[in-house]
Amino acid sequence: MDDFKLTPEQPKKRRDQRAYLKAWRAKNPRDRRAYKAAYDAANKDKIAAYREANKDRLRAKKAAYYVTHRERLLARVKAHSDSNKARILEYQADYYAANSDKVKATVAAYRRANPDKKRYLDNRRRVRKANNGGSHTIEQRLAKFALLGNICFYCGEAKKLTVDHKIPLARGGTDDIRNIVPACRSCNSSKNARTAKEYLANQRRNRVRVSPLMT
Repeated sequence: MDDFKLTPEQPKKRRDQRAYLKAWRAKNPRDRRAYKAAYDAANKDKIAAYREANKDRLRAKKAAYYVTHRERLLARVKAHSDSNKARILEYQADYYAANSDKVKATVAAYRRANPDKKRYLDNRRRVRKANNGGSHTIEQRLAKFALLGNICFYCGEAKKLTVDHKIPLARGGTDDIRNIVPACRSCNSSKNARTAKEYLANQRRNRVRVSPLMT
């Protein structure tokens, strides 16, 4: 086994080789892309077989790379989107026109499989439209709902919950987690544009049972 140990010179040699390759690739980006495209075209079956045989390992490697380089990757995507906005919008419109049924089915399936994410994205659209500031994550929202017992903030029922802003967006409320409470659809709808304080006062005046959180 001693024959396979690296000599003191070998690590430096390998570092020099990597540095040389990195510099060459920086100077010849198009040649590298052209070579890869030609290789991929000539070895489609071989590449497909390799990916199928190693899909779990490749998926884990890709996920780990994303976690490590998330900020840089997101910045690159944003820069590309900003500099190619018109072309991307044109492509998306053409793709949707040619594949509308497929897109609708995919979106519907995703919404069914990810109800919390759907509610989060729907809320983000409303927040952007109101432009009142503030933000929170899905994790913060779920933690807040759990802290409040996963029951409606107003009636105390353990029904399907929606997101409610204690001070409504229409009245200047922000999307900060401090302004977020869980509410059943019935209470959220009847609360309308009232604040949480106003709505609860109205419920008490009308002798409607309110959540034990408020007692």
